Amino acid sequence: MRPHPRIRKTIKWGGLVICVSLTALLALSTSWDFRRVWWIQYQERSVGLTQGCITYDETVMPVTPDIFVLTPFWEAVRIDPPSISWRPRWTEEYGAVSMRLPLWFPLILVTIPTALAWRLDTLATRRAKLGACPTCSYSRTGLAPSAPCPECGDAAPQA
Repeated sequence: MRPHPRIRKTIKWGGLVICVSLTALLALSTSWDFRRVWWIQYQERSVGLTQGCITYDETVMPVTPDIFVLTPFWEAVRIDPPSISWRPRWTEEYGAVSMRLPLWFPLILVTIPTALAWRLDTLATRRAKLGACPTCSYSRTGLAPSAPCPECGDAAPQA
């Protein structure tokens, strides 16, 4: 059974948008540190994007911060000089947890199926232009347009 062309096109174009977005975030996060900070009881938690990584930090605080600081906030800080972290990290010490996942990892995971979908769509388009069977690439020259493929028995291509 062949995959539906709409599914392939959705993977192709959706993957391209995600790849471009992740690449832009990777480039932007080498120079900027973006964080969302909030407090739950005696713990400060933050999720961020810095040095090419998605980060999660959790720190136990000995005292509760001011009531005015308890509201969640975003912060963006310029990193000078720009840097990038290539390895995933997990540290847990003195009640603090820090996790980092480099953005190149999800970028690779999205790029592979996207590139495969682009390649399959390009081959299908090329075969259709050359008059070849879309399933097995058998040359259909000399066959009636409505005739099934003599090689694989697949139905005639839709015009």
